[in-house]
Amino acid sequence: MEAPSLHAPEVAIYGPVTPAAVTLRAASRGMRARAAILDGLLVGAAVLPAALARLSRDHASSFVWSSACALVALSIYQWVLVSTTGQSLGKRWVGIRVVFVDGSPVTFQSGVLLRSWVFAIVSAVPGLGYFVGVLDVLWIFGAERRCLHDYLAGTMVIEASARSPMEAVTDSVVKPHERFESYASNPGGVALDQRLFRQLQPETRGLTGWLWCTFWSGRLHEAMLAEHLAHGDSRAAIVIAMEPLPIVAAYSDDIDCVVLLRFEPAVGREHRWSVGTRLLTVNTYEDGRTLAGDLTEGPRSTERWTNFHPVIAELVSSSRARIDARKREITEEEWERTASQGAALLSTPMLECCRDGTPLRSGLSAC
Repeated sequence: MEAPSLHAPEVAIYGPVTPAAVTLRAASRGMRARAAILDGLLVGAAVLPAALARLSRDHASSFVWSSACALVALSIYQWVLVSTTGQSLGKRWVGIRVVFVDGSPVTFQSGVLLRSWVFAIVSAVPGLGYFVGVLDVLWIFGAERRCLHDYLAGTMVIEASARSPMEAVTDSVVKPHERFESYASNPGGVALDQRLFRQLQPETRGLTGWLWCTFWSGRLHEAMLAEHLAHGDSRAAIVIAMEPLPIVAAYSDDIDCVVLLRFEPAVGREHRWSVGTRLLTVNTYEDGRTLAGDLTEGPRSTERWTNFHPVIAELVSSSRARIDARKREITEEEWERTASQGAALLSTPMLECCRDGTPLRSGLSAC
């Protein structure tokens, strides 16, 4: 398969991210301070009418009401921005954003509920609130430049120019037909079913899902996934275990190895999987410095790629005819190779390195 390479800047890694080429650059303390000041000034502007109420007794109630409305509107807008883009207005203006420590996008629960609301409640406790607030600020002077609320939510703040693994892979690999002259030798050619994808991916459910799907970040990831399915390299994948969780071995011919993907039991039941069920994986690739920790190159490896991002087509596409046709094209030798490599991993410590099989996370190494 011919596909474009991925080159990431050589930067420091903070937190338990993958050993692949894509790394994250923690935002400086100065940048975080400037963003906090800007967000604070916005709050000050929102409560300014309440302050003016003291100067005008005749219109005091209208000033207070205007201030309350402005503060509520600003807060909601900021929460929506953080949960969908990882950036408040202050962070956006400074050029930083919040992500999980593995580089994936934050959710409403992590970006707003844990990072902001929980600490706001604790800060309201007399005595304890002041102590926790001081510790929260001082913690940023550690080596990882993370505050206490970052550790609570499992997040970090990075420079906006530092791309997450999903964004970097998509930008450089998922769109070869637009940016490069090379193509996958066996493109998936299947269409994304938005309903199936949102049913499978946890971030797209409930209130968080509405926010994620309504604003730009959700649409962007869906567009990237559609490109992935249409133009990525399609290969064999086989269910190799059903208990305690369904596990699928997804094959890459370029690295000559499989990666193990785990799914919730409900996924296996809904799709009537059993051990030996044949599936189709659509892969994109990374060209980094070191091989991902959960991959072992086989003897047929081209030694060109260091990681791959598998997506099980049956779970996110309704293009059944195309999926079945492509599976019939795959040689029996590839099916057998996929099954044997997957079975071999089941009896090794690598079983503990099963990746989350959902599309937005299946490209992230679990080791």
